[in-house]
Amino acid sequence: MDLAQLGGAVERETRARGRDLALLALAWAVAMAGCYLVLGVRLGGDSGRYLEGAKALLAGQALAGKQLHFLGYQALVALGLRAGGGPAGVVAIQCLLSLLAAWCLWRAGTRIFSPLAGWLAALLYLAYPDVQAWNFYVLTDGPFASLLAISLSLGLLAGRGEIWCWLALVPALAGLALLRPEGVLFFLPLAIYLAARDRWGAALLIFLAGAALFVGLGGRDAAAQEDLLGHWQRGTVIWGAAMDWPSPRLAAGAAGGLAAFLWQALTRDPLWLLDLLARRWFWFLAHLRPYYSLAHNLLAGAASLLWLVLGLGAVLGAGRGREKALLWLTVLAQMALVGLTWADHDGRFLTRVTPALILLAAAGLAPGRPRGEYLSG
Repeated sequence: MDLAQLGGAVERETRARGRDLALLALAWAVAMAGCYLVLGVRLGGDSGRYLEGAKALLAGQALAGKQLHFLGYQALVALGLRAGGGPAGVVAIQCLLSLLAAWCLWRAGTRIFSPLAGWLAALLYLAYPDVQAWNFYVLTDGPFASLLAISLSLGLLAGRGEIWCWLALVPALAGLALLRPEGVLFFLPLAIYLAARDRWGAALLIFLAGAALFVGLGGRDAAAQEDLLGHWQRGTVIWGAAMDWPSPRLAAGAAGGLAAFLWQALTRDPLWLLDLLARRWFWFLAHLRPYYSLAHNLLAGAASLLWLVLGLGAVLGAGRGREKALLWLTVLAQMALVGLTWADHDGRFLTRVTPALILLAAAGLAPGRPRGEYLSG
């Protein structure tokens, strides 16, 4: 190939990339416009605390209480307020994070599975209102889902040797940990994936970084503020719903702490313990809520079942086993958190890991070439 042919190939590739980015941006703009027309800019139960914390940061004042455990989101809200847009400015930043997440899913799906898988992952992610709707609330859930999708995509690409992804992965993981206290939980699946790819040094660094951030950011204090022991003693199934399932054998016993209570439950009433876990996991995975309308539950349940079936189907396909395992480990990590705490009031816990299921579904629907055709494993 002479220089002219090489230059032509580079130019064609550049045009193709520009076209792909333009199409992705167009899909994002349509999705965001649709959500905005339906939802507008909304506030939730915790929005006031985040707005007050952001104003304190802008005024150079110290944060207090639960605000200390959401430093990353306070900074994001402060940035939106500083730009002069108020809550709408915060939503705009969250929507831009969603665009970055869509691009990362597209890139990871294309590089690891197939070009069609990349497009399916990005477009299904953008088109799924249950994920995108959270970007229009001044709450942590929208950006948390975006940052988790970004971190997973970068981790997948870094594990396969894309050097620039290592540099981008550091701020993505830091943002995930700073956004919510449980963000460090998702460091563990990434560490396991990198260890499986024989990148033991990176795996150890991510694990240690997660542990250090958990301690340094007051993860234990954040957990203590949620009264986990009290919720276990009451048998909380769904937070904020009158669906408690206490154990008759443990109700009268006093536990010295959560670990002691769980040990007592395991030895004195293991069937109740398994039953409570099963109830929490059912509501988490089914994406249903007893106080929602039948139409809502039918749509939400069908969508959840579809992602789970497609995700399981992807595992049965040949190749890319470690990459698929990382995505499922992410879902299982959230499932473990639900088992330890409760199913959330409105399904947002499943929504956070839905991008991982979407990428799995795309991999199953468009697996690409057989493994042997790739130069690298």
